[in-house]
Amino acid sequence: HYCRKFQSVQQKFSDQGKVWVSNAMYCLQSKLVPYATGQKQASCDAIRKYAFGTHPFCYLDNGLCTLPPSDWLLILDTVGVEGLFGSVEALIATLEAAGGCVEFYLWLIRNHFIENAEGRITSKDA
Repeated sequence: HYCRKFQSVQQKFSDQGKVWVSNAMYCLQSKLVPYATGQKQASCDAIRKYAFGTHPFCYLDNGLCTLPPSDWLLILDTVGVEGLFGSVEALIATLEAAGGCVEFYLWLIRNHFIENAEGRITSKDA
């Protein structure tokens, strides 16, 4: 469902966002290969929970946190509120992905790559 939705809007993403969409979709699909090929057996409910659990890794590992705000808005619009918070699994995946970005931004601030709220120097070269 979401794979088709993202494919239908992929051209609206920035160049970086287009790469993110492709790589994240590939990651999510590849995580399910053992179930699709019968290497692993599980109930539909267990597979659904496992699939949701792969989302934060696939999103973060492929650069979610570094996407421009316009891409974030496209992601939110494509997934919608129900997709982000419509189930316990979706809520957990959303919070884990968002938490990963918070950690990333805090690392950028601590290492002086971006300004913090107090306006400290943002570049190691400055």
